[in-house]
Order: sequence, then C-alpha cells, then structure tokens
Amino acid sequence: ILLPIYCLRWNFLKEKMKNVLFIVSHLGSGSNVLFHWLDKNPRVLGIKSEKPYRSPEDLERITQYVHKTDNSAAIYMDSLLHNHSFACSGLYQVCRFIYVVREARPAINLMMKGFVSSKEAVLYYKYRLRRMCEMAKRTPGALLITWDDLISHRCFPMIEKYLNLKDPLKSYDYVDEVTDEVDIDLIKKAQESYDRHLFFLNQFLIHL
Repeated sequence: ILLPIYCLRWNFLKEKMKNVLFIVSHLGSGSNVLFHWLDKNPRVLGIKSEKPYRSPEDLERITQYVHKTDNSAAIYMDSLLHNHSFACSGLYQVCRFIYVVREARPAINLMMKGFVSSKEAVLYYKYRLRRMCEMAKRTPGALLITWDDLISHRCFPMIEKYLNLKDPLKSYDYVDEVTDEVDIDLIKKAQESYDRHLFFLNQFLIHL
C-alpha cells in the first residue's frame, strides 16, 4: 500500500517541479531587478524563502501559496544567492533555471555593505561563480543573462519564450548606484574569475 502512495506523491511533486523557476545568481548581480520584474507578470509569483532546498518536498515552501494565476501555467519563483541554497539533484532536470551574472567591479562594490571586508566579498564572488558553473553542467538548456542583457531588455524575448509567458515582460524603475570602494587589484583578480567562468557558463547555457 505504501508504494502506490509514494508514487502518487512523487508524481504530484514532479508536476509541481515543472512550475518552479530558480533565479541562480550572486549578490550584487542585479538579479533582484529581474526577480521584481518577473514577479509583476501574471503567470509568475516570486517567493524569497531564504532557506536551502535539500529535497523535492522543500518546494512546498513556495508552492503552498495561492497563485494569482489559477491554472497549470502558474510559475513559482525563488532566488538562489548562496552555495548552500541548493542541494537537491532531483530538481535539476525538472525545474527551470535562469542564471544571472555581473562583472566584478559593480557586483563587488554593490555587495560591500553585507561583508566585513573586500577580500571576503571577492572570495564569495569567486566561489559563487564556481558553484554556478557546477550547477550549469546539470541544467543544459537553461538561460544565462548578464546585467547588460537585462537593462537593455534584449533578453526579454528569450525569457518570455523559455517561460511561455502570455503577457510580455515589462521593466520598472530600479536603483543601481555603484561607487568604487574596493581596491583595483582585487577587482582585477575577481574580473579574471568572472571572464573565466562566463566562458564556461556559455558552454552549457543559452545566452544571446
């Protein structure tokens, strides 16, 4: 008796997984802007759970909410900004993923408020990019978007097609004030990491 119940439960979860979108990014990338814009679309509901995904059951943290679209096209969205945020191999092949990256200088300067030192911020940035590449290997066909792609809106058609959005994606006002607070040598090393990992991400993901 238990086996059929388990199978029914798993099939139910698999259907839910198809309606889940993860924005995979790093702090200072501007992914919060994309998250906000997507959340304004009728088919997308953004929930920032800020808790790690270790099993398919963890999806219920976001899919339990009443969606503004009451049909099978409804998409639940969460943001992954840390290496510990995602550790469930069963979700890779079913959920949808959009990766967002930004060059070192603006990204690291924007994230400085949340770190004790610039060295700590750079270390997070490098390790986060590496983890994103590890995830990208397991999500071929997912989207890769840079900050420039986002603010120019040239990625909008690609996102709309990937998510099957009926209503076009719209942009809204955002704040992006970048000040130079980090040593230029640290930025150069971080940028080298960005260039190397961006090349790698392009091998697995769909980019413009």
